[in-house]
Amino acid sequence: MAGDLATPSLARFEQTRVFGSLDGLRCLSILAVVWHHSATHGHVLTLARNGFLITTLLLRERRATGAISLRRFFMRRTLRIFPPYFTLLAATALALWLVFPSANMRAP
Repeated sequence: MAGDLATPSLARFEQTRVFGSLDGLRCLSILAVVWHHSATHGHVLTLARNGFLITTLLLRERRATGAISLRRFFMRRTLRIFPPYFTLLAATALALWLVFPSANMRAP
């Protein structure tokens, strides 16, 4: 059984529901996005005038075609996001395999 092999620190980690350090990282990420969208053109806090990426892309599509196709929108997003994601995943797996060739990478 997995519980028999777990160390006390692993058991405590598995029972942890909230990780404060991740909340701090999320906060910094959110602040970075808000800052990026608010500090453009020399104006501070112009969020309402600038818009965000998704809204801008949808409005651009509606202006160009007269309508918004969510299917095409999500297909473009998928084709833009997944290839770099899987490339990074494969590169990370390859790097781990090169650095730790004898490590067992299977899930317990």
